[in-house]
Parts: sequence; structure tokens; C-alpha cells
Amino acid sequence: MNRTELNIVNFALAKLGQPLLSEEVYTAQSVKSARIAKLFFPEAREHMLGRHPWSFALELFQSKGERTGHLWAHNMPEESLRVISVYTHRGGDKVDKFTIAGRRLFCHYAEIDVTCVLKDPVMAYWDPLFVDCVVLKLASLMAGSLCESPQLETDLLSKLE
Repeated sequence: MNRTELNIVNFALAKLGQPLLSEEVYTAQSVKSARIAKLFFPEAREHMLGRHPWSFALELFQSKGERTGHLWAHNMPEESLRVISVYTHRGGDKVDKFTIAGRRLFCHYAEIDVTCVLKDPVMAYWDPLFVDCVVLKLASLMAGSLCESPQLETDLLSKLE
């Protein structure tokens, strides 16, 4: 299946019993459902990325830190959502003690390898189960605005659990 943001939005709208959107309508944001979907899509995606370390969304990066007092400060890539693991450089030992403040990771090592979840992984690689989860989360977020049904929102969220 060709995964696009619009396909996922339309799956969510179908779950809500709402009319599907064309590419033109979604791009122009000319109807309420398009505006609501565009608003909530990133939140639904990031929420589901944050719940599980999906393999398609993992990225390994290497970092050389700068000394800040007794620790080394490593800048996190802008595209990272959260850290999964930290190891000393080149497949060394797992780093169990580190702190994240803002977009920086602080630890006792100058060079590290960090595995993180990407904020916006390539959609073509999304796992079908992840797509289903994003559809349900997106539908639950849109339900209040489009259907004015708190019960529908609750029902959709319970399917995610």
C-alpha cells in the first residue's frame, strides 16, 4: 500500500463515519475535517512513536561531546524524539547513567553511540501495526471536534490499549 498522510487521515475519518478528503481539499484545508486532521496528525504520530521503540523509526548516531565541568555534553539531533539507548563509542559498554536536558545529553563519556526514535520516520517504512495505531489515535483526537462524541473518543482510545 502507498502510505501517505492523506491515506492515514482518510482511514481515521472513515472510522468516524466522516466523508473522505481529496488531495486538493486536504492540501487547501478548505473544510473543517482537513484543518482538524492537519492539526492533529503530527501529535498522533509522535504519541505512537513515543509508546514503543518501533524498529523502522530507530536511528543510531555517534556523538563527540564537549566538556562541561565533570560531564560531557552531547547535542541531540533535531530529528530525534527520544533516546532508547546509549553506549560508549564503537560498540562498547552500555551507559546507564546519563541525563537529558533540552536537546543535550550529559554523561561521563566524550564519545558515545546513541539509538533514538526519529520524530518523522520515512512513511514508506511504517509498520502496518503502527499505521493502525496512528489511525486510531488520530481518530480519537478528531472525534471531539468532528463528531462531538466523547464516548466515541473513549471507545477509540480503548482499542489502542
